Amino acid sequence: MDVKLTKQSYITFLEDGIPVESLRRTLRDAMNITRQIGCRYIWIDSLCIIQDSPEDWAVEALTMKDVYGNTSCNIAALGDPGDGCFVKRNPLHFFPCYIGRKHPNGNSTYAFRYHNPVVDSREDDNGGPPLLRCGWVVQEKLLSTRVIYMGNPQIYWECTRYRRSEGLPVMEKSAPVVPFYNQLVCAKSDFRALCGQTPESGGDKLQHEAQNMIDLLKCWMRMVSDYSKMNFTKKEDRFIAFAGVAEAIAAGRGWTYVAGTWKELWPFDLLWARTEPDPKPIDLRWREDRFKPMIPSWSWAFKISDSMSKANPAVHFLPLRYQQLFDPVTRRLTTTSLATVVDFSCPNFMTQHSLAGGKYCDIKLSLRGQVLRGGVNTLIPLLGTSTCNVHVHWDVKHPPQNELLFLLLMRWTEFGDEQQAGLVLMKQMAPVSRVKHQMYFRVGVWEDYSSQPRRGRRLLFADSVTEEVVHLC
Repeated sequence: MDVKLTKQSYITFLEDGIPVESLRRTLRDAMNITRQIGCRYIWIDSLCIIQDSPEDWAVEALTMKDVYGNTSCNIAALGDPGDGCFVKRNPLHFFPCYIGRKHPNGNSTYAFRYHNPVVDSREDDNGGPPLLRCGWVVQEKLLSTRVIYMGNPQIYWECTRYRRSEGLPVMEKSAPVVPFYNQLVCAKSDFRALCGQTPESGGDKLQHEAQNMIDLLKCWMRMVSDYSKMNFTKKEDRFIAFAGVAEAIAAGRGWTYVAGTWKELWPFDLLWARTEPDPKPIDLRWREDRFKPMIPSWSWAFKISDSMSKANPAVHFLPLRYQQLFDPVTRRLTTTSLATVVDFSCPNFMTQHSLAGGKYCDIKLSLRGQVLRGGVNTLIPLLGTSTCNVHVHWDVKHPPQNELLFLLLMRWTEFGDEQQAGLVLMKQMAPVSRVKHQMYFRVGVWEDYSSQPRRGRRLLFADSVTEEVVHLC
Protein backbone atom coordinates (compact mmCIF):
# COMPACT_ATOMS: atom_id res chain seq x y z
CA MET A 1 0.00 0.00 0.00
CA ASP A 2 1.37 3.41 -1.01
CA VAL A 3 2.13 5.89 1.76
CA LYS A 4 0.15 9.10 1.21
CA LEU A 5 -0.51 12.32 3.05
CA THR A 6 -3.97 12.15 4.61
CA LYS A 7 -5.82 13.95 7.39
CA GLN A 8 -4.89 11.11 9.70
CA SER A 9 -1.20 10.94 8.78
CA TYR A 10 -0.67 14.70 8.64
CA ILE A 11 0.31 15.14 12.32
CA THR A 12 2.34 11.93 12.29
CA PHE A 13 4.37 13.11 9.28
CA LEU A 14 5.03 16.46 11.00
CA GLU A 15 6.13 14.91 14.28
CA ASP A 16 7.87 11.70 13.20
CA GLY A 17 8.68 12.34 9.54
CA ILE A 18 7.70 10.36 6.47
CA PRO A 19 8.67 6.66 6.54
CA VAL A 20 10.83 6.71 3.43
CA GLU A 21 11.40 2.94 3.49
CA SER A 22 7.64 2.46 3.05
CA LEU A 23 7.45 4.54 -0.12
CA ARG A 24 7.28 2.82 -3.47
CA ARG A 25 10.50 2.35 -5.37
CA THR A 26 9.94 5.16 -7.87
CA LEU A 27 9.63 7.78 -5.13
CA ARG A 28 12.71 6.51 -3.31
CA ASP A 29 14.70 6.64 -6.54
CA ALA A 30 13.47 10.19 -7.18
CA MET A 31 14.71 11.24 -3.73
CA ASN A 32 18.08 9.67 -4.47
CA ILE A 33 18.32 11.57 -7.77
CA THR A 34 17.39 14.81 -5.98
CA ARG A 35 20.29 14.36 -3.58
CA GLN A 36 22.72 13.53 -6.38
CA ILE A 37 21.93 16.71 -8.32
CA GLY A 38 22.42 18.76 -5.15
CA CYS A 39 18.85 19.79 -4.31
CA ARG A 40 17.44 19.78 -0.76
CA TYR A 41 13.73 19.62 -1.47
CA ILE A 42 11.42 17.54 -3.64
CA TRP A 43 7.72 18.00 -4.41
CA ILE A 44 5.64 14.81 -4.57
CA ASP A 45 1.90 15.39 -5.03
CA SER A 46 0.83 12.41 -2.92
CA LEU A 47 3.01 13.62 -0.01
CA CYS A 48 2.44 17.37 -0.35
CA ILE A 49 -1.33 17.50 -0.92
CA ILE A 50 -3.78 15.99 1.58
CA GLN A 51 -5.24 13.21 -0.52
CA ASP A 52 -8.56 12.83 1.31
CA SER A 53 -9.24 16.56 1.56
CA PRO A 54 -11.12 18.04 -1.42
CA GLU A 55 -10.59 21.50 0.04
CA ASP A 56 -6.80 21.15 0.19
CA TRP A 57 -6.73 19.53 -3.24
CA ALA A 58 -8.77 22.37 -4.80
CA VAL A 59 -6.44 25.01 -3.35
CA GLU A 60 -3.13 23.28 -4.11
CA ALA A 61 -4.12 22.23 -7.62
CA LEU A 62 -4.38 25.89 -8.59
CA THR A 63 -0.79 26.59 -7.46
CA MET A 64 0.90 24.23 -9.94
CA LYS A 65 2.06 27.14 -12.09
CA ASP A 66 4.27 28.27 -9.21
CA VAL A 67 5.21 24.78 -8.01
CA TYR A 68 6.43 23.36 -11.31
CA GLY A 69 7.30 26.70 -12.89
CA ASN A 70 9.90 27.35 -10.16
CA THR A 71 11.45 23.90 -9.94
CA SER A 72 15.13 23.35 -10.62
CA CYS A 73 14.38 20.09 -12.42
CA ASN A 74 11.39 17.83 -12.96
CA ILE A 75 11.96 14.06 -12.73
CA ALA A 76 9.75 11.97 -15.02
CA ALA A 77 9.67 8.19 -14.51
CA LEU A 78 8.64 6.64 -17.83
CA GLY A 79 8.20 3.08 -16.58
CA ASP A 80 5.35 1.50 -14.65
CA PRO A 81 4.75 2.93 -11.12
CA GLY A 82 6.59 0.07 -9.39
CA ASP A 83 9.56 -0.11 -11.78
CA GLY A 84 11.49 2.78 -10.32
CA CYS A 85 13.69 5.30 -12.11
CA PHE A 86 16.54 2.95 -12.96
CA VAL A 87 16.46 -0.06 -15.27
CA LYS A 88 18.96 -2.81 -16.02
CA ARG A 89 20.61 -2.31 -19.36
CA ASN A 90 23.89 -2.67 -21.23
CA PRO A 91 25.49 0.80 -21.02
CA LEU A 92 27.56 0.12 -24.15
CA HIS A 93 24.33 0.38 -26.14
CA PHE A 94 24.04 4.04 -25.17
CA PHE A 95 27.34 5.58 -24.10
CA PRO A 96 29.39 6.84 -27.07
CA CYS A 97 32.81 5.29 -27.32
CA TYR A 98 35.58 7.90 -27.23
CA ILE A 99 38.05 7.26 -30.05
CA GLY A 100 40.33 10.26 -29.78
CA ARG A 101 41.23 13.57 -31.37
CA LYS A 102 41.48 12.68 -35.03
CA HIS A 103 40.65 16.03 -36.64
CA PRO A 104 43.09 18.91 -37.14
CA ASN A 105 40.54 21.34 -35.67
CA GLY A 106 40.78 19.54 -32.35
CA ASN A 107 37.29 18.05 -32.31
CA SER A 108 36.96 14.73 -30.56
CA THR A 109 35.69 11.63 -32.33
CA TYR A 110 33.06 9.33 -30.89
CA ALA A 111 31.45 6.14 -32.10
CA PHE A 112 27.95 5.28 -31.06
CA ARG A 113 25.20 2.94 -32.07
CA TYR A 114 22.92 4.79 -34.50
CA HIS A 115 20.08 2.26 -34.66
CA ASN A 116 19.10 1.03 -31.24
CA PRO A 117 15.98 -1.19 -31.12
CA VAL A 118 15.68 -0.99 -27.35
CA VAL A 119 15.50 2.80 -27.26
CA ASP A 120 11.73 2.72 -27.81
CA SER A 121 11.06 -0.38 -25.72
CA ARG A 122 8.84 1.60 -23.35
CA GLU A 123 6.56 2.71 -26.14
CA ASP A 124 3.39 0.86 -27.07
CA ASP A 125 0.54 1.01 -29.55
CA ASN A 126 -1.05 3.93 -27.70
CA GLY A 127 1.77 6.29 -28.57
CA GLY A 128 4.26 6.40 -25.72
CA PRO A 129 5.09 5.43 -22.15
CA PRO A 130 2.16 5.23 -19.69
CA LEU A 131 3.30 8.36 -17.84
CA LEU A 132 3.10 10.55 -20.94
CA ARG A 133 -0.49 9.47 -21.58
CA CYS A 134 -1.56 10.67 -18.13
CA GLY A 135 -3.36 13.99 -18.31
CA TRP A 136 -2.06 15.21 -14.95
CA VAL A 137 1.58 15.19 -16.04
CA VAL A 138 1.10 17.44 -19.08
CA GLN A 139 1.39 20.68 -17.15
CA GLU A 140 4.31 19.29 -15.14
CA LYS A 141 6.30 18.83 -18.35
CA LEU A 142 5.24 22.13 -19.93
CA LEU A 143 5.76 24.32 -16.86
CA SER A 144 9.14 22.89 -15.83
CA THR A 145 12.21 24.58 -17.27
CA ARG A 146 14.19 21.32 -17.08
CA VAL A 147 13.00 17.71 -17.32
CA ILE A 148 15.02 14.53 -16.89
CA TYR A 149 13.30 11.38 -18.18
CA MET A 150 14.22 8.26 -16.24
CA GLY A 151 12.96 4.67 -16.21
CA ASN A 152 13.77 4.05 -19.87
CA PRO A 153 16.75 2.09 -21.20
CA GLN A 154 18.41 5.47 -21.67
CA ILE A 155 18.08 8.86 -19.98
CA TYR A 156 16.64 11.88 -21.80
CA TRP A 157 17.15 15.53 -20.91
CA GLU A 158 15.25 18.61 -21.99
CA CYS A 159 15.53 22.26 -21.04
CA THR A 160 14.46 25.49 -22.70
CA ARG A 161 17.53 25.42 -24.92
CA TYR A 162 18.69 21.85 -25.53
CA ARG A 163 17.57 18.25 -25.89
CA ARG A 164 19.96 15.49 -25.02
CA SER A 165 20.06 11.75 -24.51
CA GLU A 166 22.74 9.27 -23.54
CA GLY A 167 22.76 7.87 -27.05
CA LEU A 168 22.97 11.32 -28.69
CA PRO A 169 24.59 13.64 -26.13
CA VAL A 170 25.57 16.30 -28.69
CA MET A 171 22.51 16.21 -30.93
CA GLU A 172 20.96 19.35 -32.37
CA LYS A 173 17.71 20.70 -30.93
CA SER A 174 15.79 19.61 -34.03
CA ALA A 175 17.29 16.12 -34.15
CA PRO A 176 14.77 13.26 -33.86
CA VAL A 177 14.86 11.13 -30.73
CA VAL A 178 11.75 9.03 -30.34
CA PRO A 179 8.18 9.80 -31.49
CA PHE A 180 6.68 10.54 -28.06
CA TYR A 181 9.59 12.81 -27.22
CA ASN A 182 9.30 14.85 -30.41
CA GLN A 183 5.59 15.39 -29.78
CA LEU A 184 6.27 16.59 -26.25
CA VAL A 185 8.88 19.10 -27.37
CA CYS A 186 6.55 20.49 -30.04
CA ALA A 187 3.93 21.08 -27.33
CA LYS A 188 6.53 22.86 -25.19
CA SER A 189 7.43 25.17 -28.08
CA ASP A 190 3.77 26.08 -28.56
CA PHE A 191 3.39 26.69 -24.84
CA ARG A 192 6.40 29.01 -24.67
CA ALA A 193 5.12 30.97 -27.66
CA LEU A 194 1.72 31.35 -26.00
CA CYS A 195 3.38 32.59 -22.81
CA GLY A 196 5.30 35.19 -24.78
CA GLN A 197 8.64 33.74 -23.73
CA THR A 198 11.71 34.30 -25.90
CA PRO A 199 13.76 31.10 -26.35
CA GLU A 200 17.23 31.31 -24.88
CA SER A 201 18.71 30.05 -28.15
CA GLY A 202 17.36 33.14 -29.91
CA GLY A 203 16.69 31.44 -33.24
CA ASP A 204 13.31 29.83 -32.68
CA LYS A 205 11.30 30.51 -35.83
CA LEU A 206 8.04 29.65 -34.09
CA GLN A 207 8.46 32.46 -31.60
CA HIS A 208 8.97 35.04 -34.36
CA GLU A 209 5.94 33.80 -36.31
CA ALA A 210 3.70 33.72 -33.24
CA GLN A 211 3.40 37.49 -32.93
CA ASN A 212 -0.03 37.62 -34.54
CA MET A 213 -3.23 36.20 -33.19
CA ILE A 214 -3.69 33.47 -35.80
CA ASP A 215 -0.32 31.90 -35.06
CA LEU A 216 -1.03 31.99 -31.34
CA LEU A 217 -4.44 30.50 -32.01
CA LYS A 218 -2.91 27.58 -33.86
CA CYS A 219 -0.37 27.03 -31.07
CA TRP A 220 -3.24 26.77 -28.60
CA MET A 221 -5.29 24.47 -30.83
CA ARG A 222 -2.39 22.05 -31.30
CA MET A 223 -1.85 21.92 -27.55
CA VAL A 224 -5.52 21.26 -26.79
CA SER A 225 -5.80 18.59 -29.50
CA ASP A 226 -2.87 16.69 -27.96
CA TYR A 227 -4.19 17.20 -24.45
CA SER A 228 -7.67 15.94 -25.37
CA LYS A 229 -6.38 12.40 -25.92
CA MET A 230 -4.80 12.11 -22.47
CA ASN A 231 -6.14 9.65 -19.91
CA PHE A 232 -7.93 10.65 -16.69
CA THR A 233 -9.22 8.47 -13.88
CA LYS A 234 -11.78 11.18 -13.13
CA LYS A 235 -13.04 13.00 -16.20
CA GLU A 236 -13.89 16.08 -14.11
CA ASP A 237 -10.13 16.54 -13.57
CA ARG A 238 -9.64 17.49 -17.21
CA PHE A 239 -9.92 21.21 -16.43
CA ILE A 240 -8.08 21.44 -13.14
CA ALA A 241 -5.17 19.41 -14.52
CA PHE A 242 -4.63 22.13 -17.14
CA ALA A 243 -5.03 25.06 -14.74
CA GLY A 244 -1.31 25.67 -14.31
CA VAL A 245 -0.77 25.91 -18.07
CA ALA A 246 -3.72 28.31 -18.42
CA GLU A 247 -2.47 30.47 -15.55
CA ALA A 248 0.98 30.78 -17.12
CA ILE A 249 -0.48 31.83 -20.47
CA ALA A 250 -2.86 34.29 -18.80
CA ALA A 251 0.05 35.81 -16.87
CA GLY A 252 2.13 36.14 -20.04
CA ARG A 253 -0.62 37.44 -22.33
CA GLY A 254 -3.18 39.00 -20.01
CA TRP A 255 -5.95 36.91 -21.57
CA THR A 256 -9.21 35.74 -19.96
CA TYR A 257 -9.53 31.95 -19.59
CA VAL A 258 -12.68 29.98 -18.86
CA ALA A 259 -13.78 26.39 -19.39
CA GLY A 260 -10.86 25.50 -21.64
CA THR A 261 -11.16 28.49 -24.00
CA TRP A 262 -9.81 32.03 -24.29
CA LYS A 263 -12.09 35.02 -24.66
CA GLU A 264 -9.46 36.71 -26.85
CA LEU A 265 -9.51 33.76 -29.28
CA TRP A 266 -13.27 33.69 -29.75
CA PRO A 267 -14.93 32.83 -32.06
CA PHE A 268 -12.08 30.80 -33.59
CA ASP A 269 -11.60 28.82 -30.38
CA LEU A 270 -15.22 27.62 -30.58
CA LEU A 271 -14.76 25.91 -33.95
CA TRP A 272 -13.79 22.45 -32.69
CA ALA A 273 -15.10 19.07 -33.82
CA ARG A 274 -15.08 15.64 -32.25
CA THR A 275 -12.92 12.90 -33.75
CA GLU A 276 -15.58 10.40 -32.70
CA PRO A 277 -19.15 11.65 -32.05
CA ASP A 278 -20.54 10.86 -28.62
CA PRO A 279 -22.82 7.79 -28.75
CA LYS A 280 -25.05 9.26 -26.05
CA PRO A 281 -27.66 11.90 -26.99
CA ILE A 282 -27.41 15.42 -25.58
CA ASP A 283 -29.82 16.07 -22.73
CA LEU A 284 -31.61 19.32 -23.58
CA ARG A 285 -33.77 19.30 -20.47
CA TRP A 286 -33.59 22.03 -17.85
CA ARG A 287 -31.30 21.11 -14.98
CA GLU A 288 -33.02 21.37 -11.62
CA ASP A 289 -29.56 21.08 -10.03
CA ARG A 290 -28.50 24.20 -11.91
CA PHE A 291 -26.28 25.28 -9.02
CA LYS A 292 -24.07 22.26 -9.69
CA PRO A 293 -21.05 23.13 -11.88
CA MET A 294 -21.29 21.86 -15.44
CA ILE A 295 -19.02 22.09 -18.47
CA PRO A 296 -20.69 24.39 -21.03
CA SER A 297 -21.65 22.74 -24.31
CA TRP A 298 -19.50 25.17 -26.32
CA SER A 299 -16.32 24.01 -24.58
CA TRP A 300 -14.19 21.34 -26.29
CA ALA A 301 -14.16 19.30 -23.04
CA PHE A 302 -17.95 18.91 -22.94
CA LYS A 303 -18.88 15.22 -22.73
CA ILE A 304 -15.56 13.75 -23.92
CA SER A 305 -16.37 10.05 -23.90
CA ASP A 306 -14.26 7.82 -21.63
CA SER A 307 -14.61 5.01 -24.17
CA MET A 308 -13.16 7.13 -26.95
CA SER A 309 -10.05 5.80 -28.68
CA LYS A 310 -6.95 7.62 -27.42
CA ALA A 311 -4.93 6.83 -30.54
CA ASN A 312 -6.11 10.18 -31.93
CA PRO A 313 -7.09 13.46 -30.25
CA ALA A 314 -10.64 13.52 -28.93
CA VAL A 315 -11.16 16.89 -30.62
CA HIS A 316 -9.64 18.77 -33.52
CA PHE A 317 -9.99 22.41 -34.54
CA LEU A 318 -11.24 23.39 -37.98
CA PRO A 319 -9.13 26.60 -38.30
CA LEU A 320 -5.95 24.50 -38.30
CA ARG A 321 -6.86 23.51 -41.89
CA TYR A 322 -7.62 27.04 -43.06
CA GLN A 323 -4.65 28.58 -44.83
CA GLN A 324 -5.59 32.21 -45.51
CA LEU A 325 -7.12 33.57 -42.32
CA PHE A 326 -4.67 36.45 -42.40
CA ASP A 327 -2.77 38.40 -45.04
CA PRO A 328 0.97 37.54 -44.86
CA VAL A 329 1.84 40.99 -46.23
CA THR A 330 -0.33 43.23 -44.05
CA ARG A 331 -0.37 40.70 -41.16
CA ARG A 332 -4.06 41.48 -40.66
CA LEU A 333 -7.02 39.16 -40.34
CA THR A 334 -8.95 38.54 -43.55
CA THR A 335 -12.05 37.37 -41.71
CA THR A 336 -15.31 39.31 -41.80
CA SER A 337 -18.78 38.93 -40.27
CA LEU A 338 -17.26 37.67 -37.05
CA ALA A 339 -19.81 36.91 -34.37
CA THR A 340 -19.26 39.34 -31.52
CA VAL A 341 -19.41 38.71 -27.78
CA VAL A 342 -22.17 40.81 -26.23
CA ASP A 343 -22.25 39.20 -22.80
CA PHE A 344 -19.99 36.87 -20.92
CA SER A 345 -20.38 36.17 -17.24
CA CYS A 346 -16.81 35.82 -16.04
CA PRO A 347 -16.85 33.60 -12.93
CA ASN A 348 -14.38 33.61 -10.07
CA PHE A 349 -10.82 32.39 -10.46
CA MET A 350 -11.49 28.88 -9.18
CA THR A 351 -14.50 28.40 -11.46
CA GLN A 352 -12.55 29.70 -14.46
CA HIS A 353 -9.90 27.01 -14.11
CA SER A 354 -11.68 24.08 -12.49
CA LEU A 355 -15.45 24.78 -12.64
CA ALA A 356 -15.41 24.23 -8.86
CA GLY A 357 -17.10 26.67 -6.52
CA GLY A 358 -19.28 28.09 -9.27
CA LYS A 359 -22.86 27.80 -10.34
CA TYR A 360 -24.38 26.53 -13.56
CA CYS A 361 -25.75 29.96 -14.39
CA ASP A 362 -22.29 31.52 -13.93
CA ILE A 363 -20.94 30.07 -17.19
CA LYS A 364 -22.80 31.52 -20.12
CA LEU A 365 -21.83 33.10 -23.41
CA SER A 366 -23.95 35.41 -25.57
CA LEU A 367 -22.96 36.03 -29.19
CA ARG A 368 -24.42 38.40 -31.76
CA GLY A 369 -24.32 37.04 -35.30
CA GLN A 370 -26.24 35.99 -38.36
CA VAL A 371 -28.53 33.00 -37.84
CA LEU A 372 -30.51 30.62 -40.00
CA ARG A 373 -33.31 28.50 -38.55
CA GLY A 374 -34.93 25.38 -39.91
CA GLY A 375 -36.10 21.91 -39.06
CA VAL A 376 -33.94 18.85 -39.61
CA ASN A 377 -36.19 17.69 -42.47
CA THR A 378 -36.17 21.04 -44.25
CA LEU A 379 -32.67 22.42 -43.68
CA ILE A 380 -30.35 19.39 -43.69
CA PRO A 381 -31.37 18.17 -47.21
CA LEU A 382 -30.11 21.49 -48.63
CA LEU A 383 -26.62 20.82 -47.30
CA GLY A 384 -24.04 18.78 -49.15
CA THR A 385 -25.69 19.28 -52.55
CA SER A 386 -24.04 20.32 -55.78
CA THR A 387 -24.84 23.97 -55.11
CA CYS A 388 -24.58 24.14 -51.31
CA ASN A 389 -21.68 22.10 -50.03
CA VAL A 390 -21.93 22.50 -46.25
CA HIS A 391 -20.49 19.84 -43.99
CA VAL A 392 -21.76 19.36 -40.43
CA HIS A 393 -19.53 17.80 -37.77
CA TRP A 394 -22.03 16.48 -35.23
CA ASP A 395 -21.15 16.27 -31.54
CA VAL A 396 -23.39 13.21 -31.17
CA LYS A 397 -23.57 10.02 -33.20
CA HIS A 398 -27.32 10.34 -33.79
CA PRO A 399 -28.26 14.00 -34.47
CA PRO A 400 -31.43 15.11 -32.67
CA GLN A 401 -34.58 15.58 -34.74
CA ASN A 402 -35.39 19.07 -33.47
CA GLU A 403 -35.34 22.52 -35.00
CA LEU A 404 -31.80 23.70 -35.70
CA LEU A 405 -30.18 27.09 -35.50
CA PHE A 406 -27.12 27.71 -37.66
CA LEU A 407 -24.97 30.54 -36.26
CA LEU A 408 -22.41 32.13 -38.56
CA LEU A 409 -19.18 32.63 -36.61
CA MET A 410 -16.89 33.85 -39.36
CA ARG A 411 -16.55 34.49 -43.07
CA TRP A 412 -13.30 34.78 -45.02
CA THR A 413 -11.83 34.48 -48.53
CA GLU A 414 -9.55 31.63 -49.50
CA PHE A 415 -8.30 30.68 -52.97
CA GLY A 416 -10.56 33.37 -54.41
CA ASP A 417 -13.73 31.87 -52.90
CA GLU A 418 -15.68 32.93 -49.86
CA GLN A 419 -15.61 30.44 -46.99
CA GLN A 420 -17.90 30.21 -43.96
CA ALA A 421 -18.03 28.36 -40.64
CA GLY A 422 -20.16 28.40 -37.50
CA LEU A 423 -22.08 26.46 -34.85
CA VAL A 424 -25.14 24.21 -34.98
CA LEU A 425 -27.40 24.85 -31.99
CA MET A 426 -30.62 23.58 -30.48
CA LYS A 427 -33.00 25.11 -27.92
CA GLN A 428 -32.71 24.07 -24.32
CA MET A 429 -36.06 22.91 -23.00
CA ALA A 430 -36.56 25.10 -19.94
CA PRO A 431 -39.61 26.60 -18.19
CA VAL A 432 -40.09 30.24 -19.20
CA SER A 433 -40.24 31.23 -15.54
CA ARG A 434 -36.78 29.75 -14.87
CA VAL A 435 -34.67 31.56 -17.47
CA LYS A 436 -34.24 35.18 -18.50
CA HIS A 437 -33.34 34.31 -22.11
CA GLN A 438 -33.84 31.32 -24.35
CA MET A 439 -30.69 29.21 -23.97
CA TYR A 440 -29.10 27.04 -26.68
CA PHE A 441 -26.99 23.90 -26.58
CA ARG A 442 -24.28 23.29 -29.11
CA VAL A 443 -24.85 20.04 -31.07
CA GLY A 444 -22.26 20.46 -33.81
CA VAL A 445 -20.14 22.72 -35.96
CA TRP A 446 -20.59 23.42 -39.67
CA GLU A 447 -18.30 24.67 -42.43
CA ASP A 448 -18.74 25.72 -46.00
CA TYR A 449 -15.11 25.34 -46.96
CA SER A 450 -13.29 24.29 -50.10
CA SER A 451 -9.59 24.31 -50.88
CA GLN A 452 -10.37 24.71 -54.59
CA PRO A 453 -12.57 27.22 -56.46
CA ARG A 454 -16.06 25.91 -57.28
CA ARG A 455 -18.39 27.26 -59.98
CA GLY A 456 -22.07 27.74 -59.31
CA ARG A 457 -21.55 27.49 -55.59
CA ARG A 458 -24.32 28.64 -53.25
CA LEU A 459 -23.25 29.72 -49.78
CA LEU A 460 -25.39 28.88 -46.77
CA PHE A 461 -25.35 32.53 -45.70
CA ALA A 462 -25.42 33.99 -49.20
CA ASP A 463 -28.14 36.59 -48.76
CA SER A 464 -29.01 39.05 -46.05
CA VAL A 465 -29.82 36.94 -43.02
CA THR A 466 -31.34 37.81 -39.68
CA GLU A 467 -28.88 38.90 -37.03
CA GLU A 468 -29.67 38.31 -33.37
CA VAL A 469 -28.16 37.60 -29.97
CA VAL A 470 -27.85 33.88 -29.13
CA HIS A 471 -27.33 32.76 -25.53
CA LEU A 472 -25.23 29.60 -25.19
CA CYS A 473 -25.07 27.27 -22.20
